[in-house]
Amino acid sequence: QTPGMFQIPEQGLRLHDALALAGGYLPSADPSQAKFTRAGSDTTVVDLRRIAEDINDPANLRLVDGDAILVPVAVPLTVAVLGQVNEPGVKTLNRDKVTRLSDAVGMAGGVTAVGDPSAASLLRADGTILKVALDRVLSGQQGAADLALASGDTLFIPDLPDYTVLGTVQAPGRHTLMPGTRISTAIAASGGLSGDPRRAEASIIRQ
Repeated sequence: QTPGMFQIPEQGLRLHDALALAGGYLPSADPSQAKFTRAGSDTTVVDLRRIAEDINDPANLRLVDGDAILVPVAVPLTVAVLGQVNEPGVKTLNRDKVTRLSDAVGMAGGVTAVGDPSAASLLRADGTILKVALDRVLSGQQGAADLALASGDTLFIPDLPDYTVLGTVQAPGRHTLMPGTRISTAIAASGGLSGDPRRAEASIIRQ
């Protein structure tokens, strides 16, 4: 809150005392990554949250003249949720809470009606690509597959596959292959038959 230089009193000063003199850290700070520098020594990372919880923590050092403490601004932790979700984009993670696949989908407004969660993939920040059974995660059938996410991860939910109806139907064309689609459903989605149904023959061509 009030950065600056402070006098070390005769009784001494420890890290948590110095933080109190400075008015505490701002909400935008990352106290877990505070940098402590002592003349003639390497800079070390200090988790000020541990010190706040326990002033007897060994990291709560007694300060000497010339010591410096830098509390950095927190770098946002983010994941991207892309593809067939209602609100695709980059989402900010709560650094004090584990965010899982199901949480990320919820942050993105859920899967769209034409999304295929069974074919979802997770691109880890290190370049690893994982296939995830997101449909089973969201239905609660496979809780163990509800992986914890890390900053830099990208979750992608593709479109459902499609099919094409051609020939003697009212509206030939391409349609989304919804779960449970049957031949009768496909014909109905194409406006029905345009010829005599008693003479109609159908062929299914699968790739």
